[in-house]
Amino acid sequence: MSEAEKKCKQLIKTFATAIGKDRVVQRKEELITYEFDRLTRYHQRPAVVFLPKTTEEMAAASKNLP
Repeated sequence: MSEAEKKCKQLIKTFATAIGKDRVVQRKEELITYEFDRLTRYHQRPAVVFLPKTTEEMAAASKNLP
């Protein structure tokens, strides 16, 4: 596993702990929704999507970033 992959896994774990595993999207089928923004000509499927409900959750997750 590369260093970048290790960091990504740690980031996902940190956010999942702060906001809950149910609000971390990782499955390819679910990520398709987040592949486009308003510019449909350009798209990129994200590796993961975090869905915090409050700014407090986002702050807690960000505070513990590796």
